[in-house]
Amino acid sequence: MSDELGKTVHVHYNAHGKPYIQNEPYELSVSHSSGLIAFALSNKRAVGIDIQHPKPQVLRISKKFLNEQELQQAAGDLLKTTILWCAKEAVYKWYSKRKLIFSRDMQMEFGSDQTLNVLLKTPEKNRHLTARYELISGIPLVYVV
Repeated sequence: MSDELGKTVHVHYNAHGKPYIQNEPYELSVSHSSGLIAFALSNKRAVGIDIQHPKPQVLRISKKFLNEQELQQAAGDLLKTTILWCAKEAVYKWYSKRKLIFSRDMQMEFGSDQTLNVLLKTPEKNRHLTARYELISGIPLVYVV
């Protein structure tokens, strides 16, 4: 990885699976899906990013990661369900600790201008976040900063 850093660096992973760049003050998040890769890098705050091709199996497992309100919002729509899945993955990466239950600990609601309003319930405290999404050739990319 190089560019903004002005040098080649190596990505490492901590015990929770969070990527980091050794001896650098940057927060890093990485995602990939079927030939695509996305990076989020910040020297100011935590980041989380996810990209995912919409696939029918996400609808089959949606009850495992969405709560009732989110299931109603998605209404069986593959794109909306994939956006919610990506948003939950991005928030999970942003939080960077394990033991979150997606359907219980993250509550999401579609907002305006390609945003999702997020309530993240953690053992430390509840946090309100905004996840933003873009569609790249119909493929959702979601990020949290």
